[in-house]
Amino acid sequence: MCIIIFETYVALIGVRKMNTKNNIRYQVNDRAIEEALLALLENKTTEEITIHDICELSGINRSTFYRHYMDIYDLLDHVQDHVFMEWFEQLPVNEIKPDPASLSSWSNESMKLLLLHIKKYPNFYRNYLARNNEAFFGSETEHIWNGFFIPFFNNLGVTDEVQMKYYFSFYRSGVTDMIRTWLKNDCKDDISILLNTIKAFDGVQRL
Repeated sequence: MCIIIFETYVALIGVRKMNTKNNIRYQVNDRAIEEALLALLENKTTEEITIHDICELSGINRSTFYRHYMDIYDLLDHVQDHVFMEWFEQLPVNEIKPDPASLSSWSNESMKLLLLHIKKYPNFYRNYLARNNEAFFGSETEHIWNGFFIPFFNNLGVTDEVQMKYYFSFYRSGVTDMIRTWLKNDCKDDISILLNTIKAFDGVQRL
């Protein structure tokens, strides 16, 4: 599952690179714009951040911003690509290829890395979840569904696609709300509590 998502992000970022000026100044400005957005997200929501805020903090002018991005949301999508890529690049090789027979085979180490990443960028993830209010990893649902959950449910003997989708919706929404609750508490609760909750779900499915 993680390989599929990782390759998707590599492709997305590759397209962006082909469409940008390959020079040091452009890259420096791009990084400054990204860092300005992440810094502003510490105290503001996406809707409260303006292009003027980005330009002022990053030390660029408005025309430079528009050479890089169409608007704040285009920038946010770009930053989202890079933030998630940072997490994917941390995944050990044996975790990138999980055992479809068990949710915990993926959710243990990989989920721990994800939670640590959320703790590193809490305000980014708060805004991400606000934009994707259905559930976590909203845009990657198809990859997760085909690459991991279908094999997982088949292993449990669940072959009916309708039933699979209800299981998937239940699990995905549960993890999302768990992360939202954790973020509301400023990620103060120990990560092991969340990991044990996810592991318990795996056990419930086998009852």
